[in-house]
Amino acid sequence: MEKRSRKGDLEGNYRFHWMLKDSLEIYFELKGHWYLGPKKSFRWLKQNDPEGYHLIRMVLNEPNVGDHVAKWINYITRK
Repeated sequence: MEKRSRKGDLEGNYRFHWMLKDSLEIYFELKGHWYLGPKKSFRWLKQNDPEGYHLIRMVLNEPNVGDHVAKWINYITRK
């Protein structure tokens, strides 16, 4: 999904936003934690996973910078 979101066309832009919206829920699913919405999830990340919090913050503060998105997606999907 991350690669397809870089196409630069309308579909790619749609996939970019779709991926970002779903990525926080996916993070918690992959980590074996309940997703309790963005407010509590951001608070949990800040307290328990500073690296993940930094990455998602960078993505959301600068959503047009593809490198931040790629780093975030790689971080949440690595084992």
